[in-house]
Amino acid sequence: MKYICENCIVNEILKAELLKTQQLGRCSYCGSGSVNVMKSEELIQFGGERLIKSLYSIEHATLYQSGMFFEGSDEISFKPVSDIIQELDVGDEDFEDELADYIISNSVNGTDLFILDYGEHSNNSYEKKWSNFTKSTAHKHRFFNKDAKVFLDSLFEVLVDDGEVKTNAITTVDRNTELFRARIANDDNTRKQVVANPAYQLGRVPEWLAGEQRMTPTGISSLYCALDRNTCFSEVRAITGDCVISGMFKPNEELHLLDLTKIHNLSQLSVDPFNEHFVEFSHRSEFLINLMFLMSKPASRNVSSSYISTQVIFEYLSIKFGRELSGLMFNSVQTGGKGKNVVFFPEYSSVRPSLNSFKNIKSISEFYNDFGGLQYYYYSIEKSPETSSTGRDPKAKLKFIDGSLIISNVEAVITKTEDIKVEISVK
Repeated sequence: MKYICENCIVNEILKAELLKTQQLGRCSYCGSGSVNVMKSEELIQFGGERLIKSLYSIEHATLYQSGMFFEGSDEISFKPVSDIIQELDVGDEDFEDELADYIISNSVNGTDLFILDYGEHSNNSYEKKWSNFTKSTAHKHRFFNKDAKVFLDSLFEVLVDDGEVKTNAITTVDRNTELFRARIANDDNTRKQVVANPAYQLGRVPEWLAGEQRMTPTGISSLYCALDRNTCFSEVRAITGDCVISGMFKPNEELHLLDLTKIHNLSQLSVDPFNEHFVEFSHRSEFLINLMFLMSKPASRNVSSSYISTQVIFEYLSIKFGRELSGLMFNSVQTGGKGKNVVFFPEYSSVRPSLNSFKNIKSISEFYNDFGGLQYYYYSIEKSPETSSTGRDPKAKLKFIDGSLIISNVEAVITKTEDIKVEISVK
């Protein structure tokens, strides 16, 4: 009978299991006496069963994955389990070899090629959960959906510590933060409407006009902004020759946003492969990368039922964290992730009108000057006798900045692509 002592084990989970025995004896590996020991075969079985669950075998790989590996591709790097154990620095070398032998003898067909199962491949368990979630929200109760709530609670538990959102998941915007909104304005009537009431025309869409968006369904209006004007132009997806009018907003107070770009780093906990929840945590972490991209994608020009899932997530976050957070921040897919976007929860989307926002204007005229290389638009507003400034909402979280309007002509739109090889097999 062989025994191993705590000094011959480096891995903390295995060491904690060993110390549970509270048994003193002589170590068969280093020869130390009167030390905490455990039967090595029992610790090997414990560690082996844990590690087997954390490994992805080449036997479970797709034909494409295994084929690419044997052709020498670095896309997926299977390796002998002994190499993986050595990299994990489990403990005594002889013990590591015995642990590797145990795993091989208990694997499918005695396989000795594995990778740690970080959920990067076709077996990600959260992909199946996501599929069930989307079906549930699309074909069952969208609201008060218990199954959907259970899934979202599990997915976003990485955000919470003692019932509050973790501070390293939050980005704060203050009174000096510049936020931009834009509209395509190819006709003078649209431009004049914006000039007459920029806070209203560039602010959130009225609820009765709100259409289907990635985060919000028809009839629910939220304010979508960008942190710079160029990103704002990209988000409206203007084409060459379009005229775009844009303006700036600023918060009236400090607002806290859930930063989707931070969630993946937050979910990448230092999880030991000997932890019984290693696969669940790893799969969730990898899935969150794809989900954050999905949440960040702009709305299609065509209404799609696939919006329902992201809309439910947005509503879930709004309800669960609405007292702590004002909205979400995420990378702009339209700019390749270089720009940042913000979407405010509906209750934080109201805008305080500017002093130059008027109602019941009698007339407004537009003049365009392009003389001597100097270009500008000039507007002449004639107020009617009963004209008054638009009402000011004291609860509004945002305000329009007077003098921030700019009209831009789109000279070119650059499309960035990634080429993917096409292979054809004829039998």
